[in-house]
Amino acid sequence: MKIAVNAQLLLFDRLEGIGRFAYETLWRMCSNHPEHDFLFISDRPTDARWNFPNNVHWISTRLPSRHPLLWYLRFHWEIPRILKKYGADVFLSPDGWSVPSALPKLVVLHDLNFLEAPENIPLLTRLYFKHFFPIYARQAQVLVTVSQFSALDIQQRLGIPASKVSVVYNAAGTDFKPLEESKINQIQAQFNQGKPYLVFVGAQLPRKNIPRLLQALDAIWSENPQAPNLLLVGEPMWSGTELNSVVKTMKNPNKLNFTGRLQRPQVAEVIGAADGLLLPSLFEGFGIPVLEAMACGVPVLTSNSTSLPEVAADAAVLVNPTDVQHIKQGIEQLLYNQELRQQCIEKGLNRSSQFSWEQSAEALFKNLERIFPDKTSTHSHD
Repeated sequence: MKIAVNAQLLLFDRLEGIGRFAYETLWRMCSNHPEHDFLFISDRPTDARWNFPNNVHWISTRLPSRHPLLWYLRFHWEIPRILKKYGADVFLSPDGWSVPSALPKLVVLHDLNFLEAPENIPLLTRLYFKHFFPIYARQAQVLVTVSQFSALDIQQRLGIPASKVSVVYNAAGTDFKPLEESKINQIQAQFNQGKPYLVFVGAQLPRKNIPRLLQALDAIWSENPQAPNLLLVGEPMWSGTELNSVVKTMKNPNKLNFTGRLQRPQVAEVIGAADGLLLPSLFEGFGIPVLEAMACGVPVLTSNSTSLPEVAADAAVLVNPTDVQHIKQGIEQLLYNQELRQQCIEKGLNRSSQFSWEQSAEALFKNLERIFPDKTSTHSHD
């Protein structure tokens, strides 16, 4: 088979959640199935640092993927011509975009945040997502998403039959693991003057609920100035105004440390050296940092809504993300209830081990096989 892949989010050193899913599943899929050719269609030249196997062929589009008008031209005009030119058999898109081609298509739609909180997305991007993503989802032969929560949400909001929607989970990478005491001390010295800290990991989007998290922590710090600081790992996105105004009203803003974006090895270390990971998001299609912290033996506080209870199960402190007082109480339990902390650490290590990128890659490939043209029926993999 010639499998065409929308590779626009494979940006070396800049893999956000969806890009991470794309890389981890595609690298394994291409490595495990050398009998197929993979055409990676990107909007920039091949990055020599990628380590994809020889059955991956990079094709660069002339149009960049930087604006809704360019998205339209790329996916509705340029990429269909590329698919025809190279004789692709199937189209795989790991990030929701798709093409109006007659080819069989597998589209991965991670969540419906663009319908849940459209006000957090720039106008043209919002209009594009709200108009085209439901069309792309309905036109796909197979639609994959990353949690049962998202699967149900997609079926209900987009009217897509359950038989067409399949769940392929995310995972934590093998680089997320418990750290030695000496390493923890080294990371704490590097990032927090040698003192314990809590960590938040993610782009600073409104749905990440950082303002309420800061209000809860500020109340804790006012009562107990010795409570750990917070490291916020990730870069500001679309709308930071509410976050800025909350920081200005805080009594203890000196307890915050905005690290900006860190490279992946540093993220694994910063999570691994933390006293706890806090992710009280309002909306998540999955929430990879929850598993990453668990894999590091770090206790987790997260939300009791959307996909997060499904991912965390009984291995985290779950809070109502809209209730600042509830978040505060949850953080205090995580910090000071030693029995609960130990339970979260032990259950978290076990929980994270139930997810792996190998399983995810094979599940994605099996879904892809469902739409292969008949000529491959003699080559199916069990």
